[in-house]
Amino acid sequence: MTKNFAKWNNKMNASLLLFAIVLSATGGYSAVQSSGGTLTLRTPMDGDQIVWGQASPDAGPITIQDISTKAQIGTAKAVSKDGVFSAAVNAPLVKGHQITATDQNGNTSAPVTVTEAGNRPGPAPQ
Repeated sequence: MTKNFAKWNNKMNASLLLFAIVLSATGGYSAVQSSGGTLTLRTPMDGDQIVWGQASPDAGPITIQDISTKAQIGTAKAVSKDGVFSAAVNAPLVKGHQITATDQNGNTSAPVTVTEAGNRPGPAPQ
C-alpha cells in the first residue's frame, strides 16, 4: 500500500509541476473554461487601447466589457486561424478596472484586472 501511494504521489507531483510550467508559459493570459470553449484575455495595462486574447477560431465576434463601468468597450470582429483576436477599445483602459470577453457562443472569460503600466508579463501576441 505504501509503495502504491508513493508511486501515485510522485505522479501527482509530476502532474502538478507540468501544470505549473504550462500555466507560467501562457505569458500573462487568464483562461477560463466555459461550457463549449476556452476564452482567454491577455493581462491588460493602464492606458492600453487594444485588448488581446485567444479563443476558438470560430468564436468571433467577441465583445469586450468593462465590468467596473458595466459598459461594452470594444468588439473583435474575427478570430484568426490560430485563435488570436484583438479589439480596439473606445477609451484607454484604467488601472483597477476589470474587463471580460464574451464570444458569439456565450462563453465569457473570467474578469481580468487592468494592471499598472510597465513590463508586460509575457510576449505580445503576433
